[in-house]
Amino acid sequence: MIAQFSLSYFAQKSLAAALLGTTPRKIESIEVVGAYALVLEAGASYAIAIPLDELETEHDRQRRERGQALTVDSAPDGWDVTGGDEPHYVWADPESEYLACDCHDFAKQLELGRDDRPYCKHLAAVELSGRKQLDAIGNGYRSLSDAEAKAAGLVALADLGF
Repeated sequence: MIAQFSLSYFAQKSLAAALLGTTPRKIESIEVVGAYALVLEAGASYAIAIPLDELETEHDRQRRERGQALTVDSAPDGWDVTGGDEPHYVWADPESEYLACDCHDFAKQLELGRDDRPYCKHLAAVELSGRKQLDAIGNGYRSLSDAEAKAAGLVALADLGF
C-alpha cells in the first residue's frame, strides 16, 4: 500500500479524508503511484488521485493548528517548546538556514527526503510565537501617542542594532 510518503498509514488516511471531506473510516485504501496517492473511498468504483504535495500541505496545516497550543520560551541559541507529550528544542540550522527541531516528525521527514524543508508543530509554534509578539507590540503601540510610538520605535531599532 502506502510506504513512500507515509509516516503512518492512519495519518495518511486522516489527511486524505480531510481533503475529500470524509472520515478516515471511509477510506478503504491508499496507494502511491508516482507523485499521486490513489485514494479509494468505501463504496466508490474508482480511486481519486490526490497529488502528494497536497497531502503534505494538508499535513502542514494540521501541524500549524497543533502548534497553536504549544508554549515557546527562549533558550540558548534557540527555543524550548513545551505543552505537548514531551518538550522539544528548536534552533536555527546554520547549514540549511531554516529552523530545525529535535522531534521524531522532523527527523523522519529529513530521513524520507522531503523536497522542501521539513516542518513540525514545534516549528509552527516558534513561528506563531514570533507573530504573537509582533502583534502584541503593534497593539501596544496603538495606545501610544505619535511621539511615544516614535520613541519606542527608536528603542526597538537600537535593540536590533540599527
